[in-house]
Amino acid sequence: MKLTPDSKFMQLCTSVVALFKINFLWLLCSAPLVTLGASTCAMLSALTALRREEDCGAKAFFGAFRRYFGKATMLWLLMAFAGAVLALDYRLVAYMDFPGRMAVIVLICFCILALVLVAGLIFPLLVRYSGTVRDTVVNAVLLSIAHLPKMLLVTAMNLLPALLLALFVLWTIGVKTIDVAAIGPEGSSVGFSTLNAAVRDAVGRSDTAYKLSKYLGYVSLLTAAGFMCLALAQALRHGLRGVEPSLYVLAAYYAAVLACYLFFEKFIVNYRPVILDAAEGLAASYPSSHTLLALSILGAAMLRLRRRLQPPTRGIVVAALGALMLAAVLSRVLSGVHWASDIIGSVLLSAALLAAYQAAVDWAERCFYRPRHGKK
Repeated sequence: MKLTPDSKFMQLCTSVVALFKINFLWLLCSAPLVTLGASTCAMLSALTALRREEDCGAKAFFGAFRRYFGKATMLWLLMAFAGAVLALDYRLVAYMDFPGRMAVIVLICFCILALVLVAGLIFPLLVRYSGTVRDTVVNAVLLSIAHLPKMLLVTAMNLLPALLLALFVLWTIGVKTIDVAAIGPEGSSVGFSTLNAAVRDAVGRSDTAYKLSKYLGYVSLLTAAGFMCLALAQALRHGLRGVEPSLYVLAAYYAAVLACYLFFEKFIVNYRPVILDAAEGLAASYPSSHTLLALSILGAAMLRLRRRLQPPTRGIVVAALGALMLAAVLSRVLSGVHWASDIIGSVLLSAALLAAYQAAVDWAERCFYRPRHGKK
């Protein structure tokens, strides 16, 4: 397993370190907020240099920061002003009652969406073509209109991990603050108590479903072990440079899932609706760890195999994994050992992790599976 500077593993490590440096510089330079536009242009310029295997260090970053500071700051302030005006308009209209109120709200939301789409192109166009402020805005608007379906899809994909994570955070806050009541064993409290109590009373407790959920958890762990064995086999056969970069991403993803699991075992949000072990007493319940592991691991397997298998095998495998994921959720609900809010939290967190995993895999494949700039 001899490591060389040209190996895929070392290239991946170098790229990851460079990405951390670029993101740190972006955060540092964006701290005053007014410089967010210039720092974003500098980040895009550094990422372009990284893609072309050129210098993308601090010197190149700050050089681009100075070069784009004037135009980028003006564009950023214009967008911030437009966003503030639209947000104020929405807030005012939301508290008013007049004929056509909903039509005005829809129009404001449409303008906000248009601003988001144009904002996604403003800084890349400025870095790519270095035109005037007016030309950059006009080109961003025209491109957004000409490629509206693609722009909507790209915007949704870019925002999906952050949106799902935000939903999970908001849901977690709700579990701690909304409709909290002591409906658990030993007087333990849980949020969304009306919903949780209704689901608990409706489904009851099922030992069969509980055992099934445990077996599905074992299937998830075996699936993860199988992919890690594949990575080990590639390393033993071809060395570390012969391991697929996407498998390194998968290993990092598993580490992130494990970190989430350990975090919520340490920082308890609420307790189970039942006591499984009298000696242990109350146990952490949020989010459902079995559901989190099953959805995260089997979902990642589905995303990976969907790209590598051919029909009809692909359809069969994807359907089987989807059925296992659904069974994992339903069996955990029917087992009665978790609140409904625990299951919903697990689904949201798993979806956020899967969206981030897919974005990371796309980046790895663009960097290491496609021809690089300037190379044949």
